[in-house]
Amino acid sequence: MTATRSGFGFFQMRTGIWNRGAYAGYRDHAELQIQWFIDQALAVRAAHAGDPAYGRDRSRWGEWVADVEQPAAIYRGRYETQLPEAQALLAGFAVHAASVPAPGAGEAALRVAQRYLGTPYDWGGSSPRTGFDCSGLVQFAFAQVGIHLPRVAADQFHAGIVVARSDLAPGDAVFFADAGGTVHHVGLYISDGRFINAPETGEDVRIESLSEPYFAAQYARARRFAIAEAGTRGYARTLPALGG
Repeated sequence: MTATRSGFGFFQMRTGIWNRGAYAGYRDHAELQIQWFIDQALAVRAAHAGDPAYGRDRSRWGEWVADVEQPAAIYRGRYETQLPEAQALLAGFAVHAASVPAPGAGEAALRVAQRYLGTPYDWGGSSPRTGFDCSGLVQFAFAQVGIHLPRVAADQFHAGIVVARSDLAPGDAVFFADAGGTVHHVGLYISDGRFINAPETGEDVRIESLSEPYFAAQYARARRFAIAEAGTRGYARTLPALGG
């Protein structure tokens, strides 16, 4: 990563823009820089929903990137000049990503989690013997299918592939955050707006609805987890996703 007088990191964004909310501490965490760019790219494209070609027409990707980075007007055109190099990098990434054995992992983890419906909530719990908290249940379920996740929801939030809410599939992890952007809860999506989670002290693992006011107001993002690549220990990795 590099730094200039006014910017830092992969995208040379000012700390006043980056270093807040869910992206605080980005200077020391490259994945937060990439996630910031992905999130902003999706938001900008959503703001241009009336223009079907925006974000999908490759000849306009320079415009899309400029809208995300918001440079001074005289510099907007510089992004288009890097498109061939960027496409070459993406082509190389696609070859590497082809080794990711993702199909069915989420559904398999979901089936594991469903076995433990009715298991008591236990703060810090991550096994049937102790009980589960929300992230402990998710971590345990994926570990049984060979995918090793971080322990807490805030870290799981930065693993895997971002999934649009309209593209949710069984086994996707759904995350919830407070008004300040702090991720505090996670569950596993089932279908039809339902998800399974370990809710809180005194409750048991159960099925909830994303449309319940509490969860609807705090829904933050969904992510899909996959094994990193053949020959590793199966740790989930962060993969950028601009689709959906």
